[in-house]
Amino acid sequence: MPDALTPITLIPHGYCISWQPELVAAFVIGNLLIALAYFTIPLVILRFIRQRRDIDFQHLHWLFAGFIITCGITHLLHVVELWYPVYYLEAWMDIATALVSIIAAFMLWRILPVLVSLPSSKQLIEANQELLKIGAELRDRETQLRSLGDSLPDSFLYQYTLEGDIPKFLYISSGVERINAVKAESVMLDAMLLLAQIDSRQLDEYAAGQALSLRESSDFDMALHMRRPDGEWRWLQVRSRPRKKDSGQVIWDGIATDITDRHLFETEINRLAQAVEQNPAGVLITDVNGSLEYMNAACTRISGYSFAEAYAKNRTPRELISSEMSDADYGAVQTQLQAGRTWNGILRNRRKDGSLYWEQVSVSPLFDNEGKVASYLYLRLDVTEQKNAENELRLRSTALERASADLTRFADVSAHHLMEPTRRLTSYAQQLRARVDHLPDAMRDEELRTSLNYIEQDAARLRGMVRDVQLYLAAGTPRAELRMEDANAVLEALRPRLSAQLQAGKVELEVGILPEVMLDRPRLTDMFAALLDNALRHGAPPDPDVTARIRISGEHEEGLSRFRIRDNGRGIPPEYLERVFEIFERLNVTGSDGGTGIGLSIARRIVESRHGRIWIENDPDGGAMVVFEVPDSV
Repeated sequence: MPDALTPITLIPHGYCISWQPELVAAFVIGNLLIALAYFTIPLVILRFIRQRRDIDFQHLHWLFAGFIITCGITHLLHVVELWYPVYYLEAWMDIATALVSIIAAFMLWRILPVLVSLPSSKQLIEANQELLKIGAELRDRETQLRSLGDSLPDSFLYQYTLEGDIPKFLYISSGVERINAVKAESVMLDAMLLLAQIDSRQLDEYAAGQALSLRESSDFDMALHMRRPDGEWRWLQVRSRPRKKDSGQVIWDGIATDITDRHLFETEINRLAQAVEQNPAGVLITDVNGSLEYMNAACTRISGYSFAEAYAKNRTPRELISSEMSDADYGAVQTQLQAGRTWNGILRNRRKDGSLYWEQVSVSPLFDNEGKVASYLYLRLDVTEQKNAENELRLRSTALERASADLTRFADVSAHHLMEPTRRLTSYAQQLRARVDHLPDAMRDEELRTSLNYIEQDAARLRGMVRDVQLYLAAGTPRAELRMEDANAVLEALRPRLSAQLQAGKVELEVGILPEVMLDRPRLTDMFAALLDNALRHGAPPDPDVTARIRISGEHEEGLSRFRIRDNGRGIPPEYLERVFEIFERLNVTGSDGGTGIGLSIARRIVESRHGRIWIENDPDGGAMVVFEVPDSV
């Protein structure tokens, strides 16, 4: 054994194998190939690490690369040792290889549980197939969801986001075409085609709601009033929920539903509620036992009880109708209601302060879906003043009827007393005329004869005036039962009584097909007689060679019987169109034969007693036309 201080002379490894060619070749080729492989493998690992920067355990890959490189260097040194004794270098290289190997082995033991848990290639293939299957199912579900969105009858689905400040629809179903009349594809390209439909008065509220949803990740919910391109307005309830992607982009998933019909219905309900609450008539609703369910403000004004007071009192249906009702009256109410019919009545009731008042009450049963009475509706109205007015009117009407009867009796008595003197005056005048006529011509007094003529004329005029006054007073009350009368029959019966002008053919009378009229026959006869007499007296044309014509026509329209009596005379000055209906008002028209001036007054009194009206119009072609109309209702 050599001394430690004695230098050792090392010989190349080739001498150990006696430089046998086959062994040298085997050592060289084998170790070079191993070194080549060891140097190639780290290059692959390094390239793999570079291309897969997301790979796990990168430090372990670096250790493997270092371990394989040191192993490769060791094999190169084996080749060098054949000719050069670099055993120290090889020893240090082995130590380095050992250190790298120990560290790699230690690291492998530490991550062994993780490596064991890694799936095998078979498992990876199966997992990949499962992922493909899930992906297919997701795509199928997405297709179904889109199909569902497209088939919603009154809604559409959408996905919406903001790219900067610019709105963009990522998806929108075809329902937008039916509801908003815009193409889904067009809205995907330009969101403003849809958003521009929002009522300008809602834009600030819409922007504020979107900003709040974006800032607080809260749901967006708003009813939008939108105008379609065709000008039609629709109401849409828009609801969406925001979600934030890893990139920070916020996407709203939402649904828009057409609520136009519901909005209009709610609007009408609100109007109805306001109308009920503001109605002057009291409105109550109770259950079948009388428990109060609703009462409007008018009920408080009428009764003095507030809702809380009326509810707490728990009044019975009888008390709700009237606390002053008799048993018999309430029995009649129950009979009506139990038969499912509405009861109406005017009765006295008592306010909270104890005072009595008159009230019109209507009670109606309200039925449920099965046709059973579920509640009662009470309608109440403040008729005390009306009742007092009716009583006052009844008293006045009674007094008026009494006064009218007294006036009629007075007129009849006065007429009787006036007629007698006029008949005697006429008789005396006729007797004097007979005596004068028998005197010799030399003794006849023509002035006396003229005076006698005046006496007879004035007496006849006085009798006519008395008779017309009687007709005028009688015109305000019917003399027979009111019913629909045949106007043509009345006129036909009048023909024999018309003046000699008509009978002599000096006047033509044309009567069309006239409607029936709600008027008793005596007054209808008096009326036509007065109007025809007026036309015969004042309706003569200015030219004496022109035949006078009177035309009567009429029609029935909207509950009214309307008649027109036309003449072709001179017409009536405009300032007299209303005055001619005043009693004893006469027109001094050349060619007329006078009259008492009461005929048109009688006609107006008859028409107005039937709540009708009468007036005169001048015909542009000449002449005047009297028009009167009478309602059908009694």
